[in-house]
Amino acid sequence: MNCLPTSNLYLSTDFVHNYGFFLQLKTQHSAQSFSSTPYLRLCKKCYSVASNSSISLRRTTNYQPSLWDDSQIQSLNTTSFTVIYINVVQISFSSCFYYISNVSTQGDVHEKRREKLKEDVKRLIKEKSFADQLELFDSLQKLGVAYHFEEEIKYLLNLMKCSEEKLRMEFTEDVHVMALYFRLSREHGFEVSKDLLVKSYKDEKGFFKPYVFHDIKGLLSLYEASFLSMDGEDEIDEAKEFALKHLNDCMRSNSTTNPLLAKHIALALELPLHHRIQKLQAPMFIEHARNMKELDVDPILFEFAQLDFNMTQSIYNRELKEITRWWAKISNLAGGELSFAREWPLESYFLAVGLAIEPYFSTCRKEFAKAICFINVIDDIYDIYGSLDELQHFTDAVERWDFATSKSLPQYMKICLSELFNTVNSLACKIMKDKGLDILPYLKRAVKLLKLLKIFKVLFL
Repeated sequence: MNCLPTSNLYLSTDFVHNYGFFLQLKTQHSAQSFSSTPYLRLCKKCYSVASNSSISLRRTTNYQPSLWDDSQIQSLNTTSFTVIYINVVQISFSSCFYYISNVSTQGDVHEKRREKLKEDVKRLIKEKSFADQLELFDSLQKLGVAYHFEEEIKYLLNLMKCSEEKLRMEFTEDVHVMALYFRLSREHGFEVSKDLLVKSYKDEKGFFKPYVFHDIKGLLSLYEASFLSMDGEDEIDEAKEFALKHLNDCMRSNSTTNPLLAKHIALALELPLHHRIQKLQAPMFIEHARNMKELDVDPILFEFAQLDFNMTQSIYNRELKEITRWWAKISNLAGGELSFAREWPLESYFLAVGLAIEPYFSTCRKEFAKAICFINVIDDIYDIYGSLDELQHFTDAVERWDFATSKSLPQYMKICLSELFNTVNSLACKIMKDKGLDILPYLKRAVKLLKLLKIFKVLFL
């Protein structure tokens, strides 16, 4: 085991590689594919299978190809990763060392280590004061591991809720603490009066308190909390504009001497925490915390977050490879006839991760990604490619839920319909086996109620 100084530390190859995949998808593909309306153009003459005697012109689009092809995705590493261990015996951050250990698949070892660290973090939560507990909860969310401690967080927030008046008296001049409490409580479903926050930064005459102008950390917390405001809470909306103005002034004048705080301000101005996906923002905050001179989280929590990220990332990679194999099979069966449609299995899975980040929601992520893939294809069939007769027969087949009625459909529609039925039926069988619930009628109803099917009925039939 090698002992390296802080300046020579690098995160694992998979960590950087896979975060790069998410970052690349966010910065490049969104500009190319998601934000632009596809340009329609007429393509070669095609025979409609519904009637061999009729010839129709089909349209196609200029959808940009995925940044990652199937071979790149299948090459993602799911069998090994690097873990960064921190020597927590050292008290001085400047004298701490990182220990780099290249490890192969040792699931039990990693799981035991993570469980040990998880218990250590729970102990830290209990030992903290009120303000420090809020800081710790915020760090848990930024590092993408808050889902491990939902019970502890809600229990302690509930205790704080029961003693709000005491908190108001103790932290009446601390907008940072009150903004943290306001934001975290509302994020976890607790009702918190706006007055609790407003009185921390406004005096009885309705003016901003003088100390707030110079409390950069408090302004940042106030800005983040303002995104949890509800209709009619004009004073919090006013606070958002106030904080935004002063944070922008702070960045332009470089008036903050804390480089880590400056990074957090820049991230907030780019996209507030309330609009970020916790697990996808974790690499940024882990990267910021990896320099011990700038570490604002406990070393135990840092190690736990990094280990948890690598373990969950390995799960995500396996699921993504499964989704792309599933889609490749459908594309091969169609023999290139789905080339007019968006082939976005990676983007669909990206949405699924945002919906359910927890590792134990694997089935949810995979099935949701498949559903998005189908919706994209069927949407393109209705909006772009299918003829009127084909769409009418396709709609009837879905509403009857009977593949036998698809005889008059072209091959690409038959394949799409067959895989749609197989996927829905397979999910229903899995739920029946695991939970004893018959959800097939509800899944059928959901498919039949797709807007793209019903709107077609209203407009054309």
